[in-house]
Amino acid sequence: MTIHRTLLVLFGATAQIAWGQLYLLGGAAGADGGLGTAAALFQVGSDGTVKRTVTLVEGPVLDERGRMPPLNGKSGLFWIGIAYEWRKLVVISGFPEYAATVVDFDKALPVKRCNLPHNSGTALFRAWFAEPPGRGPTLEWSGFTDNEHGSFVFQGMAVDPGVPCEESMRALKGDDMRLAFTHGWGGGLSAYASPHLDFGLDQTNGTLFHLDDGPATRTVLGYQVPAELQQGFRGSAVGVDDSHALELCLFDDNGAYRDLIFRKSDKTWHVLPATLGPRPPYSRSFGRYVAFTEVQPKTAQNPRSAGQEEWRRSSSEMNAGSWAIEETGRVYPGNLYIYDVDTERVFPIRTKQGDSEVLLIENGTVYWRAARRLYSAPLTDSGIGEPRLLVNDETILDTHYAFLKR
Repeated sequence: MTIHRTLLVLFGATAQIAWGQLYLLGGAAGADGGLGTAAALFQVGSDGTVKRTVTLVEGPVLDERGRMPPLNGKSGLFWIGIAYEWRKLVVISGFPEYAATVVDFDKALPVKRCNLPHNSGTALFRAWFAEPPGRGPTLEWSGFTDNEHGSFVFQGMAVDPGVPCEESMRALKGDDMRLAFTHGWGGGLSAYASPHLDFGLDQTNGTLFHLDDGPATRTVLGYQVPAELQQGFRGSAVGVDDSHALELCLFDDNGAYRDLIFRKSDKTWHVLPATLGPRPPYSRSFGRYVAFTEVQPKTAQNPRSAGQEEWRRSSSEMNAGSWAIEETGRVYPGNLYIYDVDTERVFPIRTKQGDSEVLLIENGTVYWRAARRLYSAPLTDSGIGEPRLLVNDETILDTHYAFLKR
């Protein structure tokens, strides 16, 4: 790289994040009984460097495929949740500790850490965010009690750092889940997605519901899918449910799908364009925007994801390696899309790297990573502007969330 090119890149990094300091969250959460990795915050410098500022969760010792039981007494990362409206993120360490750590965006530091109450024989099952009237921002979770009845229990913790841990805990009912929200998961080669809520669609009347105490109990939500939009589809999954939109993916037994957006400002349903790819994409929301990562089926004609030579092949402290993604029968072409909920416009980002995802959209700027490179670009109503390389560092391989410290 020439001196002129180096100066251009560094100037671009400074210009793009001068109004706020960019931080990244590294780590991958466990799902379906799997082990998560360590988790840490990283600060992006205006000179193109990345440095670790604080370790949030220590990880277990894993084998090269990321599947070894913990050998150092550490359970790793169980869950990651981010709430842009609250300017907070929460990470939960896994069994047997189950400790929740709250990070404040504007301090870029942990501001609260509480051990989540769970009885002997109880394992956390799911976690989510909610803001119940009169209680404020809340981390909520369900746990499965291994007793003779095998029942679920529901509990919550106040996210507010001014409330002591012993005063933060509250027992919940299953139907409190009707207030749950999630910003989704962006994709990339994190071996595990954070577990979120189970949603179902009643095909007789088009209503959406949460599964509460196992399949037998439902919490009906305030959405009804028009019959003409759900006709012909048997399954459903919700990727995003926040204050702006709900994203609902319908699919059938043959792999066909239809992705819907329920726009909450005017309570209308919209069909996303088929250009998002032949398989249901991964999704993550950022205010009025929803970002998608394209997924394709793995076939003899389409056997490999883009840019595999740059992937992390073995596990590391904050990356369980690419084995889980490679065994799913999916291919990632390196196409990202940003959907504007208000205007219904779609803006593509062609990374040519399967391990890529949008990390943040804020203040008219979109940030995304492609393997070990971190980019930013202006985002306007007319589209995405010229991208700027902010960082080229191996640490970027392990990061999947971002925020700005103001």
